Amino acid sequence: MIIASESSKQPNFDDSFQVKAISATVHEFGWSEAVPIYVKNEFGKGVIPYLTNAFLEVNVHIQYWGVIPPAATDEQIASKLYELMTIQTSVFIVHMLPSLGSRLFAKTKEMGMMAKGYVWIITDGMTNSFGSLYVSILDSMQGVLGVKNLC
Repeated sequence: MIIASESSKQPNFDDSFQVKAISATVHEFGWSEAVPIYVKNEFGKGVIPYLTNAFLEVNVHIQYWGVIPPAATDEQIASKLYELMTIQTSVFIVHMLPSLGSRLFAKTKEMGMMAKGYVWIITDGMTNSFGSLYVSILDSMQGVLGVKNLC
């Protein structure tokens, strides 16, 4: 499912528009906590201030930050996912480039974290790349919500 965010007031899209769509979705479903999972670089960190503020506006708490190195191995990704399995929150917001995100979701499916009870939302960066992702990767992302800029 794609969640559309319109940015008609500003010609240049920035992360504030997509996080408002994400926070509204999280709030509407009544989820009170979420965990951002992002790549540890400028791209990943760019969304964090916007996401934090958007969640504060709708009273959604961030109890944990899932930070993954840009050159993470499959073992490092699995280790981070095991950490996430131990916390109470089951709503995850993924903000990373498709190359790393596709590996994250392949591992997520392998570890059983795409089952009922988990919620996965991806930001514009991954959603925009759906056409270029391999079918095998898309299979591991069944049920993921994505945000897409309409401009």
